[in-house]
Amino acid sequence: MKAVVLKQPGTVPILSYVDIPEPSIKSDELLIKVLSAGFCRHDFLVMNGTLRRGIPSDPILGHEICGEIIEKGEEVENLNIGDRIVTLLTQSCGTCEQCQSDNEHRCENGIGIGHGSQGGFAEFLAVKQNSAILIPEFVSSDIACLLTCPIGVGIQALTDITNIKPGSSVAITGASGGLGIHVAQIAKAMGCSTFGITSSEGKISSLMELGLDEVILSSDDLEFSEIIQAMTADIGVDVVIDCVGSKYFSSCINSLASNGKLILLGELGNAKAQVNLAEILFRDLTIKGSTGARRKHVLKGIDLIKNDLLRPVVHTKLPLKDLLIAFGWMKENKLFGRIVFAD
Repeated sequence: MKAVVLKQPGTVPILSYVDIPEPSIKSDELLIKVLSAGFCRHDFLVMNGTLRRGIPSDPILGHEICGEIIEKGEEVENLNIGDRIVTLLTQSCGTCEQCQSDNEHRCENGIGIGHGSQGGFAEFLAVKQNSAILIPEFVSSDIACLLTCPIGVGIQALTDITNIKPGSSVAITGASGGLGIHVAQIAKAMGCSTFGITSSEGKISSLMELGLDEVILSSDDLEFSEIIQAMTADIGVDVVIDCVGSKYFSSCINSLASNGKLILLGELGNAKAQVNLAEILFRDLTIKGSTGARRKHVLKGIDLIKNDLLRPVVHTKLPLKDLLIAFGWMKENKLFGRIVFAD
């Protein structure tokens, strides 16, 4: 089968588009033909060398995957050859305490797909049945790969982690990126007022077309927190979902109302964040991190799409061999939504 192997990370990573053997499957696994795979910022950060922990040599990246089942192990139930599935982010065992508690994304024996094990930047992938979710016909393969990440990741952050309520105000950094653009729509679907923050002036109108209430241009001359405070009569917002990280950490804190919550979903750089602890103490702020998604979050994403409350945003489709082109576009901040690899 064809696959893209990362031979050496760097500012211009060295990739190899090669033929390798198809994976064999165990009794509790599926062999899928990859129909589409999303290009996540996580993949980008591994490729440029920022993320190294837990990455094997010559990795095959890609954890946002839609595929068609072409072979199944004898223990596999409720899934059949020809079914289309989306994968969770972890090859989970299905038997440990975490899996039995529906926390399969925290599986005690889990290995990250496209991180510790082979990912979806290949023609075929072996996946455990516990990490596969059947997708309905109304969800096209091109967008189905986005159901776990970024969509499920955003749903987990806004529900389990934040426990957000209708009528809450939410600011989203990196709102035109592959994660932020879906988090903003999910927050809107949950009845929240939304403040999208972007560093790209040319993407403002497109964000407004998605239904965001306000879109704020972030610049080096004026912190977006000052604009949010002005827009909210110096009250601030209830929640900030930060998809950017250390660069915006201080402004995120300053955007919050008393008893506000900052949820950290991403770190695009490699800097240290600084904050005045008194701001947290005397305003009763909460800061939490959130990663991954559970099965129920993927199913919720399917439901939002079915009810026209969420529109997965694909910047463009590329053949897998053009992975380096996608890397360059993300590096230059040219993307609106996700790039999807689909031949």
